[in-house]
Amino acid sequence: MTAIALPFLFKLPTSFEARLALEDIIRIPASLEEYLEFAEKAEYKVEYSEGQIVSMGQATDAHELICGNIAWAFNSLFSEDDNFRLYGSNLGVYIPETNAHYKPDATILSDLPEFILQKVRKRTLKSVLNPLALIEVFSDGTIDYDLTEKLPNYKQCASLRYVIFIHQHKPYVSLHIRSNEASPWFTVDCIGSDASFQFEGKTVLLKNIYRKVIFMGADLSGKRKKKA
Repeated sequence: MTAIALPFLFKLPTSFEARLALEDIIRIPASLEEYLEFAEKAEYKVEYSEGQIVSMGQATDAHELICGNIAWAFNSLFSEDDNFRLYGSNLGVYIPETNAHYKPDATILSDLPEFILQKVRKRTLKSVLNPLALIEVFSDGTIDYDLTEKLPNYKQCASLRYVIFIHQHKPYVSLHIRSNEASPWFTVDCIGSDASFQFEGKTVLLKNIYRKVIFMGADLSGKRKKKA
């Protein structure tokens, strides 16, 4: 999909129903304060990146199912760890180093949240500053935005150790992991429903991430289905 460049005076609708009538990615130049004020009114998710309000299209059924599976899989593994906290996309993550504000599909903390308080008119909004891991579920329209814009900004977050990208059309998870060695980040790709990856000493199974997800034209092994 191609992003739509719109002048600042263009008014994004605040209702979810009205936003559905607009196609593609919408980006509008704005200040962080203007973004926060609009985000409080909008019935759908918007982010602030590279000095612009960014509005994406509607999430698919597979996207929502995977997000639910992520919460179930990780919370099951860390049910005995009182410091482990997993949040959904309503939690804002602020990155001071790049003045960006994102709402990942899932945010994982390994300690009490550190919040920044941001004033919007008479309200005070809270955004977290200390994520351990950020998880994004790829869609056709967001993959370029996630990889080329959000990922470099995410890597500027001092507390962050994992960025996890999950494909929704095939069993494929890509992890970006912070290292203490000369190369600060390295990538691990996990492909196939039988694959797994390590996260904080726990094994995460892809079959749990993709539980009940039906891939178009393929079974969970990634092989093409034969025509009847």
